[in-house]
This record gives sequence, C-alpha cells and structure tokens, in this order.
Amino acid sequence: MLAKHSQSCNSIPVGNRHTLGLDIGPDAVQSMMLKSAPAKLVLPYLRAMPLALLLNPKARMVLNLGLGSGCLHRYIRSLDSRQVDVLSVDASRVVIDLAINRFGLNENEPIVRSDAMDFVRESKDGYDIIFCDLCTDHGMPSFVREERFYRFCKMRLQAGGIMAINLFSDDRKELVSILAAVRRQLPHCYVQPIAGYHNTILFAGLAPMPSVASLIEDAAMSVHKLKLDLRAEAGKLFELPVR
Repeated sequence: MLAKHSQSCNSIPVGNRHTLGLDIGPDAVQSMMLKSAPAKLVLPYLRAMPLALLLNPKARMVLNLGLGSGCLHRYIRSLDSRQVDVLSVDASRVVIDLAINRFGLNENEPIVRSDAMDFVRESKDGYDIIFCDLCTDHGMPSFVREERFYRFCKMRLQAGGIMAINLFSDDRKELVSILAAVRRQLPHCYVQPIAGYHNTILFAGLAPMPSVASLIEDAAMSVHKLKLDLRAEAGKLFELPVR
C-alpha cells in the first residue's frame, strides 16, 4: 500500500466501519482516519511528521501545506491551543469540501484555498514549522522539485524554524535532486525513509538540530503533550552532513 496526502481533486472517500480514508487508485491511500479517534494519526508517514514539534519545541504557529482529509490539521488542533496553532493551505475546493463534509473538519477552521507556491511566495506571515505534504493524482507538484519553492518557504520561517516535507517517490535520482535543492536553502537536515511505503520524510532548517539521542529523550518526556510516542520515529532519523 502506498500513502499520499493530496491536493488532488480526484480523491475518493473509502473505508469501513472503523476507518475512513482517501484513495486515488487501488494502490494509493492518501490518508486514513479512525472514526473512534479522528485526531489520531494512523499512516506511518503522518506519524513521523510531528517530529518537527520536537525539533522546534517552542513552535507556536504552524503552516500546513496540503490539507488532504485534514489528518495533520486535526491532530495539531487537538493539542493545547495555547501552545500551538495551525493554518492549512490547499489548492482544491473539492478536497477542502471533503475534509469538512466527509471527514468532519470544522468549517470554521483556518483553511486557505490557494496554490502552495503562490501562498509562500506572497504571504508576509512567519511560521515556526511548515509541514509540506503535497501530492496530486499525477504525483508531486513540479514546484516541489524546484529550489525557489524552498527559498520562499525559508522566507516564511521564523528563527529556528523547521520544514517537514513528505516526498512521495521511489526514484532515487529524483529524491537526491530534491534533497540538494532543499539543502541549498535549509542546510541542516534529517531524513527518514518510511519502511514499506514510497514516502521519505525530510526535516530541514537553517540552524543545527538536536541530536537523535536527545530527540529520543525529548520524545519520552513529550508523550502526554504530543499525544504520541515518537521515540521509535526519532530513532530512525538519519542526519545529512552539512556541506
């Protein structure tokens, strides 16, 4: 099974009596929600992305590029709102409507309909974390491969800010090219390939990041706060050397 979190207008709701998900074909699951616990992150790649909250524990404002069914947005909103808030951006009205009408996301949630590239280029606001989870039924948008996208994202990051990027590809050459584009703007990086999926999560920032050992310790102390035990995910991180 593959995993994609999408801006696609061709997303199809699927599920059973326990879960509700979005598919874009027989082999691609965009997102999955437990009906009994809507804020719980189910898919492995989504469970890894909150590591950004450990990498930047003082984060107060989060930008979520790619709403999908609202899994990550819903999770962040389930945390203490006095500590962290989120704005989601998605290009597809259909996807936004599905997140609200099918997956129960509150229609008053802070969601902007916009192309992600346009948003980070034109916005004047700053964010502590930018989650980037962009994929259509045709694959990742072309700008995800372009250095200028990460330059605009860097402009939106506050001091100490972190990007958490879901890269959906099993093409090693493509992944290396994207990693190089990101690192020219945000040189400090951790990578986590998601076993059994075509997802690679990249965490990138301007400043040096905590060590894996310290992240594992922080994860153990943050289980209640983050509503997740991220020790296993932290232990799978691989740090890229700074050029």
